[in-house]
Amino acid sequence: MTLWCFVLPLIAGLAMVILVPAVFGIREVLFGIDSRDRRRVGVGAAVLVIFLAGSGLVCVSPFRSLRMCLQAPYSPPPATLGEIDLVGTWEAHYGRSVDRLILSSDGTFKQVYTSGYVEGYVYETGWNSWGVQRLGDGRVRVRLEGARFYPDGIAVAEEGGWGHGTQSFYDPITVRPVDMDGKLVLNVRVDPRGEMILYHMWSTGDQGFAMTGCERDIYRRVQMP
Repeated sequence: MTLWCFVLPLIAGLAMVILVPAVFGIREVLFGIDSRDRRRVGVGAAVLVIFLAGSGLVCVSPFRSLRMCLQAPYSPPPATLGEIDLVGTWEAHYGRSVDRLILSSDGTFKQVYTSGYVEGYVYETGWNSWGVQRLGDGRVRVRLEGARFYPDGIAVAEEGGWGHGTQSFYDPITVRPVDMDGKLVLNVRVDPRGEMILYHMWSTGDQGFAMTGCERDIYRRVQMP
């Protein structure tokens, strides 16, 4: 993926140098060829900058998220997993907004959501209870009482989800409805690097496989206890 991300823009750039130098003056810019037409060289420089900036946005900015998306589906956690293995501070990022979970070894947690879009908006729970739920098929979930689901924005979080009922959210692994009334339920998974993640439920049953931005569905541990 990394190779093609940079090889394709290189090929396109060479094609621009060969095919359109007379129009944009790109060849003069790249190779320092003297030209009396400063306007043409200026246009060539501008086109080249825009091209390189666009390549950077396509190849660099979403690359980490794309790489993480391509690692899905994630594997289940070890059968020996206990609450103590999840203790620490976890973070999810929705654009400029930060959703932080502080899981304590005494069975309590705190959620602190800070909006990067609504000035002064911070939601903070008290020290509510949390625990691990094991399902018969080997899946493991974390239940956080009083926590909110913020990936779809403040309004959805404050209203308790689309529809306010057990049909509001779906497990991305089984695509079955999950009851999150008054609580937040997360899947515990392991990524290919062996790192534990907390994976959000979906707010619709047909959310599909996002090629970019799937990190918004994931809490990663940023601090151990």
